[in-house]
Amino acid sequence: MLIQFNLDGEHVNRNKWAYENGYIEGDFTIYMNGDVLFEETYMNVLELAIQLGVWLADIEAGHVRDFEYDSIDCEDCLLAFYMKETDVQIQVFEGEFTPVVPLEIVKRAVRRYMIALNIELHRRRYMDNLDRFLHGMMSPNQVALMLFESNSYEAAFGLLKKLAYQTPSVQSLNNLAYMYLREEEKMEKAEELLQQVLTLQPQSAFPYNMLGEIALHNGAYTQAKVYLEQALAFEEQEGTLYNLALAYFHVAEYKEAAHYFSRCSMMHGQAKLHEIIARIYAGEHATAKDMLMNWQDDDENDISAIEIADVYIELDCFAEAREQFEKEVLTTFLLPSTTARFAYMDKQLQDEKSCQKFIAQMIAFTVAEMEEEEQTTWDDALSRQHQKERLHELRTYRQMYESLFEQLQHGYVPPFEYDMYPYGGCQLFGCLLHGHAEYKETC
Repeated sequence: MLIQFNLDGEHVNRNKWAYENGYIEGDFTIYMNGDVLFEETYMNVLELAIQLGVWLADIEAGHVRDFEYDSIDCEDCLLAFYMKETDVQIQVFEGEFTPVVPLEIVKRAVRRYMIALNIELHRRRYMDNLDRFLHGMMSPNQVALMLFESNSYEAAFGLLKKLAYQTPSVQSLNNLAYMYLREEEKMEKAEELLQQVLTLQPQSAFPYNMLGEIALHNGAYTQAKVYLEQALAFEEQEGTLYNLALAYFHVAEYKEAAHYFSRCSMMHGQAKLHEIIARIYAGEHATAKDMLMNWQDDDENDISAIEIADVYIELDCFAEAREQFEKEVLTTFLLPSTTARFAYMDKQLQDEKSCQKFIAQMIAFTVAEMEEEEQTTWDDALSRQHQKERLHELRTYRQMYESLFEQLQHGYVPPFEYDMYPYGGCQLFGCLLHGHAEYKETC
């Protein structure tokens, strides 16, 4: 069971009186086993949440009773929970009764809805919130994460530090390590905490995923493999497969890298291009070319035609590379490394006229940017220093472009430069937004 809301639609009530008096409308949907059970475009999501909060508090206090949503907008009951011993039968407006649902599932769905809405209310600095209901039914860890998602970072970080130092556990140490890694950008501190987690023999992929990510950033690829394979033994997450593929790629085990990239379905475009490159390095050129030739537009995601063209160049498929390259409308200069690759493409196609024209275009773009930069006046010293550095960089680019054609004439082959970056992802125990349960300590 999943209860969701959306406050970003054009229809959302932004009337000043309504907004100041707790009347906030939005999209509202209840899913049951993946299917829509009930949806309403103009739902007073806060009014409903407050009534659910009262009902949930009564249930937790042992006062088991039915719930009927009493809306000021509608005389009929839009949503009702009818108790059947330890189960709940749900009825929505003008709908049939659902089969009974375990009470714990309903409670969990209601609590998750209330926490998510409360986070959004805090973000919007709304006149009302659900703190009075939630704080009594949430663990300190959940409170910290709610503060974090509500942009109260200092309070969240302080509470997580307190939990980790007063009651060190897999969950408290892991979640604090996450904050150091993602928010504080202190990898060494995060790694130190995660090593403490390992001494507690965690039965979760989370700490191993973060240690694998840190090892990748540090270039410790063999160690990254060890951590990520351990994470994979606990749970097959998309980010784990992706990072494990990176680790295999960097230790030159290209077939294994291609295998793991191929299993990353949610990151299809980026992972697919990585897989093609891994297959090229593995010597599987025919397979790599077939994959490029069968590339579909809906596979691309954020993959540009220039990126695809560059991979074609690596396969010595220069005509196919040009076809991709010509899909891009160039309105600014490319970096020298990219410029060199496509000038080399023209040279290999024995089209020296196009090669020289392309290089001249890059020089013109660079000169135009230099002139624009020189005409800009800055008052502060830091901006002037940045301007000086940028102009030096652009002059260097121009010199490289001006000598490029002659280098190609003498047999220069520009190297293939392609970056692969580790995937982060949420590794927080108890994260409501990603549906992560809190860690259950084992005896």
